[in-house]
Amino acid sequence: MEEKLVETFLEARVAETDRNRAYWISRSWVDPDRRAAVAAAPIVVLPWEDAEGEKVHYPTAAPEFVHMLREALGPDLAIAIPTRPEDYAELVLHSREWRLPKLLIGFVLVPLLVNLLSDKVAELLPGFEAGDTIEMDLVVEGENHRCLAVTYKGPPDAIPEVVLKQIERCGRYLTDAKGAARK
Repeated sequence: MEEKLVETFLEARVAETDRNRAYWISRSWVDPDRRAAVAAAPIVVLPWEDAEGEKVHYPTAAPEFVHMLREALGPDLAIAIPTRPEDYAELVLHSREWRLPKLLIGFVLVPLLVNLLSDKVAELLPGFEAGDTIEMDLVVEGENHRCLAVTYKGPPDAIPEVVLKQIERCGRYLTDAKGAARK
Protein backbone atom coordinates (compact mmCIF):
# COMPACT_ATOMS: atom_id res chain seq x y z
CA MET A 1 0.00 0.00 0.00
CA GLU A 2 1.34 3.39 -0.97
CA GLU A 3 1.97 5.79 1.93
CA LYS A 4 0.01 9.02 1.60
CA LEU A 5 0.56 12.32 3.29
CA VAL A 6 -2.17 13.21 5.78
CA GLU A 7 -1.89 16.33 7.88
CA THR A 8 -4.51 18.32 9.72
CA PHE A 9 -4.03 22.06 9.36
CA LEU A 10 -7.08 23.30 11.19
CA GLU A 11 -9.91 21.83 13.24
CA ALA A 12 -12.73 23.63 14.96
CA ARG A 13 -15.78 22.15 16.65
CA VAL A 14 -18.60 23.68 18.65
CA ALA A 15 -21.10 21.46 20.48
CA GLU A 16 -23.70 21.83 23.19
CA THR A 17 -22.47 20.40 26.49
CA ASP A 18 -24.07 19.68 29.83
CA ARG A 19 -20.68 20.01 31.55
CA ASN A 20 -21.48 23.42 32.94
CA ARG A 21 -20.07 25.11 36.04
CA ALA A 22 -22.29 23.02 38.35
CA TYR A 23 -20.90 19.84 36.80
CA TRP A 24 -17.30 20.90 37.37
CA ILE A 25 -17.95 22.07 40.94
CA SER A 26 -19.54 18.70 41.77
CA ARG A 27 -16.51 16.62 40.77
CA SER A 28 -14.96 14.60 43.60
CA TRP A 29 -11.44 15.83 42.85
CA VAL A 30 -12.32 19.52 43.39
CA ASP A 31 -10.63 20.83 46.53
CA PRO A 32 -13.43 21.81 48.96
CA ASP A 33 -11.52 24.99 49.83
CA ARG A 34 -11.61 26.02 46.18
CA ARG A 35 -15.29 25.36 45.36
CA ALA A 36 -16.38 28.94 46.09
CA ALA A 37 -13.64 30.34 43.85
CA VAL A 38 -14.60 27.93 41.04
CA ALA A 39 -18.24 28.98 41.42
CA ALA A 40 -17.42 32.68 41.16
CA ALA A 41 -14.39 33.03 38.86
CA PRO A 42 -14.94 34.26 35.30
CA ILE A 43 -12.24 31.84 34.11
CA VAL A 44 -11.67 28.35 35.52
CA VAL A 45 -8.73 26.16 34.47
CA LEU A 46 -10.09 22.64 34.09
CA PRO A 47 -8.15 19.37 34.02
CA TRP A 48 -8.64 16.46 31.71
CA GLU A 49 -10.46 13.63 33.45
CA ASP A 50 -9.88 9.93 32.92
CA ALA A 51 -12.79 7.81 31.69
CA GLU A 52 -14.06 7.26 35.24
CA GLY A 53 -13.70 10.94 36.16
CA GLU A 54 -11.46 10.10 39.12
CA LYS A 55 -7.94 10.97 37.94
CA VAL A 56 -7.11 14.35 36.52
CA HIS A 57 -4.24 15.64 34.41
CA TYR A 58 -3.17 19.04 33.19
CA PRO A 59 -0.95 19.66 30.19
CA THR A 60 2.73 20.26 30.84
CA ALA A 61 3.51 23.71 32.24
CA ALA A 62 -0.13 24.47 33.07
CA PRO A 63 0.80 26.41 36.25
CA GLU A 64 3.24 28.56 34.29
CA PHE A 65 0.63 29.16 31.59
CA VAL A 66 -1.93 30.21 34.23
CA HIS A 67 0.61 32.53 35.88
CA MET A 68 1.38 34.25 32.58
CA LEU A 69 -2.33 34.41 31.72
CA ARG A 70 -3.01 36.12 35.06
CA GLU A 71 -0.26 38.64 34.36
CA ALA A 72 -1.60 39.33 30.86
CA LEU A 73 -5.24 39.72 31.96
CA GLY A 74 -4.49 41.74 35.07
CA PRO A 75 -5.32 41.36 38.75
CA ASP A 76 -9.01 42.26 38.46
CA LEU A 77 -9.93 39.13 36.49
CA ALA A 78 -9.99 36.05 38.74
CA ILE A 79 -8.78 32.73 37.39
CA ALA A 80 -9.61 29.67 39.52
CA ILE A 81 -7.95 26.26 39.56
CA PRO A 82 -10.15 23.60 41.21
CA THR A 83 -7.31 21.39 42.42
CA ARG A 84 -4.25 21.93 44.57
CA PRO A 85 -0.98 21.61 42.64
CA GLU A 86 0.04 18.55 44.67
CA ASP A 87 -3.19 16.77 43.64
CA TYR A 88 -2.64 16.64 39.92
CA ALA A 89 -0.19 15.21 37.45
CA GLU A 90 1.08 16.90 34.34
CA LEU A 91 0.68 15.00 31.11
CA VAL A 92 3.83 15.42 29.08
CA LEU A 93 3.33 15.71 25.34
CA HIS A 94 6.30 15.87 22.99
CA SER A 95 5.49 17.41 19.64
CA ARG A 96 5.05 20.72 17.91
CA GLU A 97 1.49 20.82 19.18
CA TRP A 98 0.88 22.89 22.30
CA ARG A 99 -2.05 21.63 24.33
CA LEU A 100 -3.48 24.41 26.49
CA PRO A 101 -5.36 23.75 29.72
CA LYS A 102 -9.12 23.45 29.28
CA LEU A 103 -10.83 26.69 30.31
CA LEU A 104 -14.37 27.39 31.51
CA ILE A 105 -14.99 30.97 30.48
CA GLY A 106 -17.89 33.39 30.36
CA PHE A 107 -19.27 34.19 26.91
CA VAL A 108 -18.41 37.90 27.18
CA LEU A 109 -14.72 37.14 27.90
CA VAL A 110 -14.10 34.91 24.88
CA PRO A 111 -12.99 37.74 22.53
CA LEU A 112 -10.49 38.99 25.11
CA LEU A 113 -9.05 35.51 25.68
CA VAL A 114 -8.74 34.42 22.05
CA ASN A 115 -7.17 37.71 20.97
CA LEU A 116 -4.72 37.48 23.87
CA LEU A 117 -3.80 33.91 22.92
CA SER A 118 -3.30 34.90 19.31
CA ASP A 119 -1.23 38.01 20.07
CA LYS A 120 0.87 36.74 22.98
CA VAL A 121 1.26 33.03 22.32
CA ALA A 122 5.07 33.19 22.41
CA GLU A 123 4.98 34.89 25.84
CA LEU A 124 2.36 32.51 27.25
CA LEU A 125 4.13 29.41 25.92
CA PRO A 126 7.91 29.75 26.18
CA GLY A 127 9.49 27.60 23.51
CA PHE A 128 6.65 28.13 21.02
CA GLU A 129 7.97 28.48 17.48
CA ALA A 130 6.46 29.60 14.20
CA GLY A 131 4.69 26.66 12.58
CA ASP A 132 3.72 25.10 15.92
CA THR A 133 0.07 24.27 16.50
CA ILE A 134 -2.21 25.25 19.39
CA GLU A 135 -4.80 22.80 20.64
CA MET A 136 -7.37 24.09 23.11
CA ASP A 137 -10.73 23.30 24.61
CA LEU A 138 -13.04 25.96 25.96
CA VAL A 139 -16.30 25.51 27.82
CA VAL A 140 -18.10 28.76 27.04
CA GLU A 141 -20.78 29.65 29.58
CA GLY A 142 -23.65 31.96 28.73
CA GLU A 143 -25.52 34.14 31.19
CA ASN A 144 -28.38 31.64 30.84
CA HIS A 145 -26.04 28.94 32.26
CA ARG A 146 -26.01 26.99 29.01
CA CYS A 147 -22.59 25.91 27.78
CA LEU A 148 -20.89 25.20 24.50
CA ALA A 149 -17.77 23.04 24.18
CA VAL A 150 -15.36 24.64 21.72
CA THR A 151 -12.38 22.70 20.41
CA TYR A 152 -9.68 24.32 18.29
CA LYS A 153 -6.53 22.93 16.74
CA GLY A 154 -4.49 25.05 14.38
CA PRO A 155 -2.18 28.03 14.10
CA PRO A 156 -2.48 30.67 16.84
CA ASP A 157 -3.04 33.53 14.41
CA ALA A 158 -6.29 31.89 13.19
CA ILE A 159 -7.79 31.50 16.69
CA PRO A 160 -9.74 34.80 16.71
CA GLU A 161 -11.18 34.39 13.24
CA VAL A 162 -12.14 30.73 13.58
CA VAL A 163 -13.22 30.52 17.22
CA LEU A 164 -15.04 33.85 17.33
CA LYS A 165 -16.82 33.10 14.05
CA GLN A 166 -17.98 29.69 15.27
CA ILE A 167 -19.14 31.04 18.63
CA GLU A 168 -20.93 33.89 16.88
CA ARG A 169 -22.77 31.34 14.73
CA CYS A 170 -23.85 29.41 17.83
CA GLY A 171 -23.97 32.31 20.28
CA ARG A 172 -27.74 32.62 20.29
CA TYR A 173 -27.78 29.38 22.27
CA LEU A 174 -25.78 31.15 25.02
CA THR A 175 -27.77 34.38 24.98
CA ASP A 176 -31.27 32.98 24.54
CA ALA A 177 -33.48 34.53 27.21
CA LYS A 178 -35.23 31.21 27.92
CA GLY A 179 -32.76 30.68 30.75
CA ALA A 180 -32.41 27.11 31.90
CA ALA A 181 -30.25 24.70 29.99
CA ARG A 182 -31.85 21.79 28.19
CA LYS A 183 -32.15 18.63 30.21
